[in-house]
Amino acid sequence: MRGKIIYYSETGHTRSAALLIQQTLGCPLRSVRTFPSINDCSVIIIGSPVRDEHIHPAMRSYIGTQIWKGKTVYPFITCGGVFLPVFQEIRAVICGARITDDLVIRYGFNGNLLTSPKDITAWAERIMIRHGTL
Repeated sequence: MRGKIIYYSETGHTRSAALLIQQTLGCPLRSVRTFPSINDCSVIIIGSPVRDEHIHPAMRSYIGTQIWKGKTVYPFITCGGVFLPVFQEIRAVICGARITDDLVIRYGFNGNLLTSPKDITAWAERIMIRHGTL
């Protein structure tokens, strides 16, 4: 298996975004709650909500259980507010991987998607152009 989408979702927003990405890429989608292995993958898309300007603790904990060396990681976050240090944090905790092309998916405070679904799909299409079918 070449790729996998791994996400954590508390409110359903990150899961909805992950499903939209999966529709484009066609690769397996797994929640961190199932502790999916990345051993059989070379490309991993990870999605996390932002909590208090950090990746969600469940995603951070999951990241610590995996060996990332030699993997290519495309992170995306879902947030309604501040997110600046989050991608720096992701780069700090995922050791040995090539981390590239992050994506911010914004939601309004009332839960409506502010980022265009076309922008999310275009991001996934760029991944597919680089790696082919995942």
